[in-house]
Amino acid sequence: MNDGMIRGNDQVQNNFLQQASDVNKRLEALEKIVLTSSSAALKYEPLNTVEQRRAQAWMAMHTMPLLFPHVRGVWLMNQWAAGLMCDATSQGRHMTTHGTLAFAQQNTILRYLAFDGTSTYLSRASEAGLEITDSLSLMGWFYKTTAGTQFPILSKTNSLSSGATQAWLFTVGSSDNLNLTVCSGSTGVVVTTPVPVGEWVFGAAAYSPSAFLRVYSGTRDGWDVGENTTSIPASINNPTTIDLTIGAIHGGAAFAGGNFAMAALMNSISNETLFRTVFDFTKDIFYT
Repeated sequence: MNDGMIRGNDQVQNNFLQQASDVNKRLEALEKIVLTSSSAALKYEPLNTVEQRRAQAWMAMHTMPLLFPHVRGVWLMNQWAAGLMCDATSQGRHMTTHGTLAFAQQNTILRYLAFDGTSTYLSRASEAGLEITDSLSLMGWFYKTTAGTQFPILSKTNSLSSGATQAWLFTVGSSDNLNLTVCSGSTGVVVTTPVPVGEWVFGAAAYSPSAFLRVYSGTRDGWDVGENTTSIPASINNPTTIDLTIGAIHGGAAFAGGNFAMAALMNSISNETLFRTVFDFTKDIFYT
């Protein structure tokens, strides 16, 4: 690792610690209470419940994904340095940035990365820890801005169609369905569920060899699940020359137009309870 990369990683870590410190200060301030009276009794109330819920959700988003079994990378889209998007795990799978990065702020706490739909994406060269051929789980918070377009979330493929050089693709397709496609040989198997455009969505997916594909979506309106149990392959292709990507597919194609706040990859079969818990604990940063 060169000196520039080391300094960049140190900057990312320092920025992250500073942001965590700022949130802790907010929470400490919110622990103060005001005394109010009523005709029946005295009661205590927090100074700002909306701000507190946002801060708690921010903390949950920065900690809960790290607790998943066999996590291979967690990318929180609010810190970068030296051309790298930091992996929040201890595994150091930082992703190279492409195109012009644009950070945006939705409220007092939520900071996210805007993808322009023409050149912005993230990539990480294939390595042993990313070459998953068996149990696979994925999740993320995203915001697709334009209906009827491709919106790759996480992928290890160089094509939107199935083939021997494709491993898997987690995306919102041109029909505005959340899709997980896994490929074995030249055959791909897909599972879908519809998601809204123009608002924040929590998306998750799981592949269980020879058993099922499932996708999950959490929105303002609730929770939805899609499942496919037909002809599920026993293993996934392992194209070792194909990058792991966020916001596009390998080589920079099918660019996503919209926003990302978090993405995570696991070499395990996560269940609905785990995904739903992450959604429930993190949604207030997006919806309050």
